[in-house]
Amino acid sequence: MFLSSFKSITLLITCVVLFSFGGYANGDDLKNTDPNQPLEASISSCIKDVQENLWLSQLEFEQVERKPEDYSFEGCFLRATNAPSPRPIPGPIDHLAHDQKSLTVARSTLAWIMQTTNTVRKKLKTDAARKTLDSVMKECYIETDDIENALKRWSKKLPKKYPVDVVDYELHDRFQKASSKAFAVLIAHMKPGILAGTAYEQTDVESLCGYFCVIDSVLDDFFEERGFYGALQRQFVKCYDAVPKVDVIARAKILKYVNGFGQRALSAVDDPDDYEEQYAIFALTSNYEMAIKLAFVNKAHPDMDHYVFSQVWRLYHFSKHAQDLFDFCKKSGRKTIEDTLKVGGWIVWKQAEQNIWVDSKGCISVRLKNNKKIFTVGFLAENPKNAKYKEGLDTYILGDRRTEMLKYRPIQGLPFVISGALDDGYTPYWHTEEWDERCDLMAGAHEKYL
Repeated sequence: MFLSSFKSITLLITCVVLFSFGGYANGDDLKNTDPNQPLEASISSCIKDVQENLWLSQLEFEQVERKPEDYSFEGCFLRATNAPSPRPIPGPIDHLAHDQKSLTVARSTLAWIMQTTNTVRKKLKTDAARKTLDSVMKECYIETDDIENALKRWSKKLPKKYPVDVVDYELHDRFQKASSKAFAVLIAHMKPGILAGTAYEQTDVESLCGYFCVIDSVLDDFFEERGFYGALQRQFVKCYDAVPKVDVIARAKILKYVNGFGQRALSAVDDPDDYEEQYAIFALTSNYEMAIKLAFVNKAHPDMDHYVFSQVWRLYHFSKHAQDLFDFCKKSGRKTIEDTLKVGGWIVWKQAEQNIWVDSKGCISVRLKNNKKIFTVGFLAENPKNAKYKEGLDTYILGDRRTEMLKYRPIQGLPFVISGALDDGYTPYWHTEEWDERCDLMAGAHEKYL
């Protein structure tokens, strides 16, 4: 009980430290992250650095002088009078009953897997996913007839020397092999074309992974969510590196899986050292996703460097909430939008031809044009919230569009973050070869809502 509490406290302290200082991987500025570099190699380098840091920290800890009382064993030994009474030694009949029960549990497990498989099959949308599901179920099946026949023989005439634990070991071994083969089938399904495929294909990926996580926790005695999600994450990383660099949309879709399952692996960690390593990986892959989103922005421009990359946490906050906010504004009327923002603690500046709303953290702006069904969701590189001003907002910051140079706009299924300038052909924040293409995409940033 004490050990469990100690581990929890240690993990909590580690979490606080990591989130306070941004984690190891976030030590690299986002502006230096190149999504064209192999992700697998970057992760390997990141892990190596984290492990070296942990080793140095452990070395420093071991060199701290300890007092003799730190090694006290007082109270660690029980008196003989408190020793538990010896248990009766089980006989062949007891072992047989145990083995029969183990076989019953194994067969119940197989029946449950089949029932679960049938339930999941109804949810799948594509033939490829159904085929994979059937293959996984086939590999999960183990043969038990030979074990049943042996138990029938032993129930009629017990062996002189009963094979204690043989049935348990055999069932365990068969389930372990079934788990490995089934997982190989699941991994084979996770190809770049599937991960970056249609909405149906991507939904099926989630269903298959969730299904296997549930059944493998029963098949494999050593199953742990951290290992399972981590293995999937590694496969997704390989898929990312396999996609051509020019196909940024496919890469962005795959990075969503890399980060989504990486976050699940992070949540399942219960060891401080493992947590620091997994957190560093997650921070690194998140940087890759952010860099992909900024693929069309000229990151070399000094204003972009100063206003966007000086405080990366602001950009992360914007990226985390912009999509839901954008979707909400797109499907809602103006009154609904403003009422919701007001309840959420947003502050409004009523400018000449628009209302500009700012969120509670001062990281996101929503501009609503007067008498027009037009809105924008923008990133505020500087916090305009200031109680000294009448509206509680520094209107100079909101008026200086350099602090709001990025806007959220999904293009072809990819949540691009693009420049805030509308039809300014001379804007320094937009980097593309074709002027017409730039204007079309910028104009598209001002999405109409119903």
